[in-house]
Amino acid sequence: MSSRPSGASLKPLVFEARGHLAMSPEALWPLVADTARLNRAIGLPPVHYNGSPAKAGGVARAEYRFWGIPFVRWNEHLFEIDAPRRYAVRRVFHWGPIAAAYGGVELTRDVEGTDLRVFAELTPRYALGVPVARLIGSRLVERIYRQCRVFEQYNAGQRPTPFPQLSPGESANDRLQALAAELATVVPNAALVERIRLHLTAAPDEDVAHMRVYELADRWGFDRRETLIAFLHATTVGLTTMSWEVLCPNCRVSKAAYSSLRELREQAHCDVCNAVFDASFDRLVEVRFAVAPAIRQVEVHPFCLGGPMNAPHVVAQTRIEPGTTQVWSGWLTPGEYRLRTSPPVPIGANSWSPGGEGADLSPLPAVPEPGPTRGGGWRLPLSAPAPIRNDPLRNGGQGVR
Repeated sequence: MSSRPSGASLKPLVFEARGHLAMSPEALWPLVADTARLNRAIGLPPVHYNGSPAKAGGVARAEYRFWGIPFVRWNEHLFEIDAPRRYAVRRVFHWGPIAAAYGGVELTRDVEGTDLRVFAELTPRYALGVPVARLIGSRLVERIYRQCRVFEQYNAGQRPTPFPQLSPGESANDRLQALAAELATVVPNAALVERIRLHLTAAPDEDVAHMRVYELADRWGFDRRETLIAFLHATTVGLTTMSWEVLCPNCRVSKAAYSSLRELREQAHCDVCNAVFDASFDRLVEVRFAVAPAIRQVEVHPFCLGGPMNAPHVVAQTRIEPGTTQVWSGWLTPGEYRLRTSPPVPIGANSWSPGGEGADLSPLPAVPEPGPTRGGGWRLPLSAPAPIRNDPLRNGGQGVR
């Protein structure tokens, strides 16, 4: 593993940490691409977003605050995503010693695992910003690299959780024990009741605030219907609460929550996608559970809004600057995919016409990567005579109910 800065004053200073991990990119990706948990685990503060999307893409303004007062503010561009190989994001700061930052993670498969590269490019605003950039950049890539080593240990079965910093640890809770015992009287599967009890006690705050029952059932190895019934009983006895959450059809992130169906509104708004959509009950509304406040107090703050695992159905995503052209290429496993732009533009069966100019979706030579999955390459020429917010390539089968 190495960490090195390079560059000169007022030019980007480049920092990187490299190493080899004994786990596949597919196993590493959902952990390292969970930027919300990753940022919290490495000690970054929560982010405050103003909720107004920038015209050219990304969040218009985000900031770190201390006692309610902003001390860092930036515009955050759309994440570049090529799952499970790479992601990166650019931030342009409003003030302070750092003018801009660009950083991310690259995963390269080999026969024994993954070659990892963590990188950051920090541009000082003035000469006095150079030592600040060197301090921040070197610490940032080293902390992410060390966290990836924790992921490696978790993957090898040497740790119980990939984010030990976020786990509160199991503690005695007489009320929880009593309600769990009451739940056991109506749920015959004792192993499932114990799994729910342990999860409500020891899981990180993020994992008990918006619980998706089918996801938990699949992870724990229990029947989905049986797990759903158990959580409904847990709500009845007071272990959990239940809400109906409306998902954005584009980013699949929850945008509204209601305690009963009577409160459900016909339309909802996604501030990230800058879109108003119909809250279709059969497609965009799902039930979620949270630990009851009387059992455990949780605090969930945003640490990253646009990271890859916030919308795991997005397998590739890029941003094109107004008035520019580029060739967007990547590698996909066999399957059906949906091509979308934001704001929407007409898309043909084999062509895409942002700004009225044609763009062929043509395959690259099929040179398979080593490993169990084999797919095909693709190339998409893009042009943007007018601002195009994003060009996400989405897997139509994932994240859709």
